[in-house]
Amino acid sequence: ERLQDAATASSGGLGRQARIERRTAAGMTEAQVLDLVRAAVADGAVDLYLQPVVTLPQRRRRYYECFSRIPDQRGDLLAADTYMAAAEAAGLLAPIDNLLLFRAVQLVRRARSQNAHVGFFCNVSGHTLRDSGFMNDFLSFLEDNPELAPSLILEIAQPDWAPEDIAIKRHMESLVGLGARFSMDHVEDFELDGMLLRRRGFRFVKIAAGPLLAESGPDAHRLKRSLALDDIQLIVEKIERERDLVELLEHDIELGQGYLFGEPRAPASSVEAA
Repeated sequence: ERLQDAATASSGGLGRQARIERRTAAGMTEAQVLDLVRAAVADGAVDLYLQPVVTLPQRRRRYYECFSRIPDQRGDLLAADTYMAAAEAAGLLAPIDNLLLFRAVQLVRRARSQNAHVGFFCNVSGHTLRDSGFMNDFLSFLEDNPELAPSLILEIAQPDWAPEDIAIKRHMESLVGLGARFSMDHVEDFELDGMLLRRRGFRFVKIAAGPLLAESGPDAHRLKRSLALDDIQLIVEKIERERDLVELLEHDIELGQGYLFGEPRAPASSVEAA
């Protein structure tokens, strides 16, 4: 009941579109940004926005990634990269994750009534995965609602993933046991152990288009084939230009994400599209 109350309390503003999707904190001090974050967490005013992940070359919407957005005094929305450093320093990452995760659960309920196969990527930090109190409650919630877990894809940044961290390992195993899947993003080390990732519940790896298009970057086709051997799908994110997409398609990339296919939007219209 406490978790459902938290989800309900954070449901305000789902239908509101951002007047400004992305802006810096220019003109705002770190203290002012932190005050906004604290107030948003206290009021449950962390908004959820969705960006599609599409099949290629058809550009058919297959999944959605959930992003957190925080409103400022003018009603504009601050993107996560504007406030994440301040939130982490203040120990607010886990509360933001928690709000976003339960907003995503609400969204899964709505979406499954129309399309049981759509999946939602939801970022979780190492702080959240180590939080035994929250994770135990969340696991209990999923045990009581087993139909929701298969639609959740929990996304972990590569720097946050500590394979030998006992708490993270235990919680990941429990989530996988309930049917949830994992994705890795912010990948900088491209020497990936697909067998280990598969064993720990990873089914997706996201890599930005920039490194794959760079002459010194990893070979996209070889990386995709290597991951596929362990039943892990490669998603190329941050695809912004048609010419970049054309080059990526030459490497048989099958899943893509980026502003070329749609910017993050409030869920009302996105769920209908799903």
